[in-house]
Amino acid sequence: MSIREYAAHRKAAGLRGGNPSAVQKAIASGRIAAARDPETKRIDPEAADRLWLDSTAANAGTRPAASPGPAAPPAPADGEPIPQPADFNSDTYQRSRARREHFAAQNEQLKFQQQSGALVERAQVEREAFTVGRELRERLLVIPDRLAAVLAAETDARAVAAQLELELRQVLESVVAAQAPKPSGAN
Repeated sequence: MSIREYAAHRKAAGLRGGNPSAVQKAIASGRIAAARDPETKRIDPEAADRLWLDSTAANAGTRPAASPGPAAPPAPADGEPIPQPADFNSDTYQRSRARREHFAAQNEQLKFQQQSGALVERAQVEREAFTVGRELRERLLVIPDRLAAVLAAETDARAVAAQLELELRQVLESVVAAQAPKPSGAN
């Protein structure tokens, strides 16, 4: 049968693909095979119907019914591979587009959070943490010089411990107070 005759055959049987363009697409995608002789381009209707049904049944569980895609082409009888159709898959395109839209929305959310002050730059936080750590270190390292004479004269261990604890608390509280956020009205 010719492509037109096969399309009419499918239409008369009430099957999908009842027009010549659908049959041409089925041949191009490898769902059905025309005869190997390029001069005749004849279609065996029984074999083509069987291939069409098999490829549709194979795709029924993996693709939505509204947009069936091409199935893997069957191997021809003489062992030669059938050329593959173009590598465009609408399912992959839709996933890629959805992924792109998802990341664009996340990007916009991050920009909003940064502009509203909910997010700060990592480098800025690291610089400030280093500065606070350095200041704390410097204040702690001067305690021995400041307390050496006072603690050397003290004979009571509890009094030495209390004096050390008091100094450490004052240093820690002063560092915390220096880093506390200032009210928005104060400069």
